[in-house]
Amino acid sequence: MSSAPPSPSSWIAATTTTVVMMACVTVLAPGVDAHWKRPEEVIARIVSPASCETLGVVTATRDPRLPRLLIVRVGAPWAGAGTVHRRDVAEEWWTAWRHAVPQGIVAILEEGSDRPLVNFGVGGHAVLQDAPAAQEAHDVR
Repeated sequence: MSSAPPSPSSWIAATTTTVVMMACVTVLAPGVDAHWKRPEEVIARIVSPASCETLGVVTATRDPRLPRLLIVRVGAPWAGAGTVHRRDVAEEWWTAWRHAVPQGIVAILEEGSDRPLVNFGVGGHAVLQDAPAAQEAHDVR
């Protein structure tokens, strides 16, 4: 039983379809991966060596009584990181946690005193509690 070779137009159509499908997978895969981080992955990113060094992250743990609450404790380097950077990082943590945990809550507290350093408003807008004057210029980035 011999089969006729495929016509050039059917080969081109099949090749084009394959290339388009591969392009879609390549483009969409990073977004899907970034959107579906597990809570443990978000925590691991927050307590990474870089965050510990530059932002003073000491711990990031889920509250055992309220698992949707992530408590991040930071030390002295947090205050020296700069207002805009701290606000951006806090908003990034909030967004990542909300993607990983439905209706997730993030508390960023000062190590030792447990004083809240950030309040989150509508849509995860971070308001730093240790720099009230700087918050008036929130849109200056």
